[in-house]
Amino acid sequence: MSQATPARSLETLTAAFESVRTNPVLLGVFVGVWGLTFIGGFTPYWHSVFGYVLVVLGGAVAVVVADAERHRRSVSLLEASRRVLSNILTLLGVLLAWTVSTGLGLLLFVVPGIYVGTRLGLAFPACVLENSSVIASLRRSWQLTSGRVGTLLGIVSLLALPLVAIAVMAFVGLVTIGVEGIINFPLPWNVLGVLLSIGLVAIVTATVSVALTRVYLETTEHLGVDMSN
Repeated sequence: MSQATPARSLETLTAAFESVRTNPVLLGVFVGVWGLTFIGGFTPYWHSVFGYVLVVLGGAVAVVVADAERHRRSVSLLEASRRVLSNILTLLGVLLAWTVSTGLGLLLFVVPGIYVGTRLGLAFPACVLENSSVIASLRRSWQLTSGRVGTLLGIVSLLALPLVAIAVMAFVGLVTIGVEGIINFPLPWNVLGVLLSIGLVAIVTATVSVALTRVYLETTEHLGVDMSN
């Protein structure tokens, strides 16, 4: 198994980003996901569930596309969507289990949450590609991430940088001109800011999904498990 180093994380991220850059359909899926999630944010009560389902669908489609690319197969968006929808409830359960487990760990002085979240980080691609149950996917991820924690942490940390930069700029803007100033800002600039934010989040989340899938595939290949079917 390859050694977990910053260079290894960067190599995986670079390959994942290149995959997203050369696949406009995949990127378009994530732009649509986050655009609809943003619109759903104006709908009371159910917008959180709406966004949650969309994120799961987008992430699962990315896993199928990354797997096909790895094995030099072509897959249409319709085919990938059908495969994902057939297992949507289990996928929702996997993401929920990851969220709860990581959240509980973060309450215990942060570090346990980071560790648990990382160890369970491959549960989603495992569920998509192995069609396994929630518990089996979590167990599979725990097994596969042994010795890979550094690589996964590096991937997430590097991709978190642009999102942190956006958050800092938004905070500085809020402190500088206040909420009223932002609301009264010229509409075209507000729209441009929203579009840029959606685009950046789409690129980051698509790259994360592909990168985690690549780590999953590399690890299973190392173990001699064929997941190409």
